[in-house]
Amino acid sequence: VEAWLSPNVEHAAGSGTLTCAISSGQFAAPRTGWLIYQSETGWNLRMYNSNGTATSVNITGGTAPVSGMWYHVVAVYDGATAKLFVNGAKAAEAAQTSYVPGQSGGFAIGGRADGSFWWNGSADEVALYSKALTAEEISAHYANGAANNPSTTYQSLVLAQAPLAYYRLNEGVYTAPTSVPS
Repeated sequence: VEAWLSPNVEHAAGSGTLTCAISSGQFAAPRTGWLIYQSETGWNLRMYNSNGTATSVNITGGTAPVSGMWYHVVAVYDGATAKLFVNGAKAAEAAQTSYVPGQSGGFAIGGRADGSFWWNGSADEVALYSKALTAEEISAHYANGAANNPSTTYQSLVLAQAPLAYYRLNEGVYTAPTSVPS
């Protein structure tokens, strides 16, 4: 999964506060799937393997998210290793061999799929893939998204990877038509 995330609030150091920016899973016991929390120290990727509420991966990367700043956050799992990238660079990784996808849970942006741990922020260009993006692809997506005048559109880079789902979320405010056909 990849997304551009901009928190509206910062979590106070030592508070232990977690809010969920994006998730896919079933979060009652036994937990399955994955999620990305905003924590006081960075972006936290958790994966589950249907072992109660215990995590099978729990890694945090990046720096403490700053309100109003945009972060390119990418989580990949290649069947053996879970990796978290922040702003084009690998920020954390852990071996993971017992992941169980969250087939009975939903996909959610802005909270956990069970309707809790709501996140206060903006999300853009959220893409869910059926394969793990490479470090080079992630770096290229970040560089393109951060560029003032990229040579190709960000959307074309994402679509070239054939995402399962792609939510652009940057459309303008809806304006009702002045007239409707009869």
